[in-house]
Amino acid sequence: MKYRFYNRIVLITLLMLCSFSCSSDLNYDQVNKFNAKPVVVANLAYFHADAPDFVVNGNEVPLPPYTGPVGFFDNSFVNQNLIKAELNFRVKNTINRSFTIYITLKENDGTVVENIPISVEASVDGSEKLGYSDPSPFVFPESQIDLLKRTTQMTFEVNMDPGTPLTENSRGRIELSSSITAYFDVK
Repeated sequence: MKYRFYNRIVLITLLMLCSFSCSSDLNYDQVNKFNAKPVVVANLAYFHADAPDFVVNGNEVPLPPYTGPVGFFDNSFVNQNLIKAELNFRVKNTINRSFTIYITLKENDGTVVENIPISVEASVDGSEKLGYSDPSPFVFPESQIDLLKRTTQMTFEVNMDPGTPLTENSRGRIELSSSITAYFDVK
């Protein structure tokens, strides 16, 4: 009972304070000077493959390329306010083979916007080896942001470098993760 009473006193006091306020002439022109520069980080793409995924009927085979849609730039807010973007790609490898992953950004008609290769060395002892895009992050400055905004598809091609053949019993996995850091200027 005491707790409820205390809450009522606090609530009544707050209501009284809010009802007595000062005001001055408001300058609505300030809204025209509004400018926000938010930064948004979002996941872009992810995939992984285990070592046995490269073996079919006892034979080592490449993974087929994968093409997926990129919907980030479909948004009118993004198209109007995006001024810079950084694409971050990281590959983890625990397979005893080195890899090169090619990431291709494409327009709707298949026109290539950008090719981004990532190499990662073999993991001889099962420890994690890391590879990054070069440069890392891959930056689209304001002067090139319209190029990135035309991207509607992203293709991933995983190329395994020569080495000891993999089998159904081979261990390890390769994993790609990526994100975008988007810089906006909202006026």
